[in-house]
Amino acid sequence: MDSSIVLKEALSIPKKINNFIINDKNNKNLFYNSYEFFELDPIIIVSKFYPWIIKYSIEKGLDPDKPRYLTKVTKTF
Repeated sequence: MDSSIVLKEALSIPKKINNFIINDKNNKNLFYNSYEFFELDPIIIVSKFYPWIIKYSIEKGLDPDKPRYLTKVTKTF
């Protein structure tokens, strides 16, 4: 099934998605996994890690917007 079709279906269905939650030590919601639209789970899981990654990189003295060894190269034709 095409992922764009799955996303459109998930966004258009008004019913509540059944989720289960895995909590961390501080009782913050770490993961939301849906039983019905498992194709969207990676997006949800990765988005929960971004604040942690930013905080960790700043604590190490790194700039998360300018990662070391990574450059953007574009060529316009």
